[in-house]
Amino acid sequence: MNSPCLQSQCVHCCLNTSMLLSQQDIKKLVHHGYHRDFFCREHDGWLMLKNSEGRCVFHDGTQCTVYPHRPQGCLVYPLIFDEETKSVILDSECPYHMLFSMTRKQQLEVHELVQQIIYERNNRLQHTSRK
Repeated sequence: MNSPCLQSQCVHCCLNTSMLLSQQDIKKLVHHGYHRDFFCREHDGWLMLKNSEGRCVFHDGTQCTVYPHRPQGCLVYPLIFDEETKSVILDSECPYHMLFSMTRKQQLEVHELVQQIIYERNNRLQHTSRK
């Protein structure tokens, strides 16, 4: 069965994205032929997907051009980490969030992804401050 996103052709999460990237995401996309500078930007130590014309650089206006290889954050969306409550929630900005369920396994996956991205950022910042 297709996800509610594919069924409805919703691209809300692809618009003006601020999706964080892990080093694994970057390596996977580079492996599939994309240059890091094309899709990745850094802001305050965070590595993020770039936007072009108000949407993710991998969205061509109709669909995601890297869907089978999309970043882990895109894969788990609309599950997000809520900084305030320090918990995994369904993003209420997703128009179809009420059609998704959330398993314990998915929650752990999001927690691990967040921890990995924070760890990588801290290492980058430490390395930069030593220069």
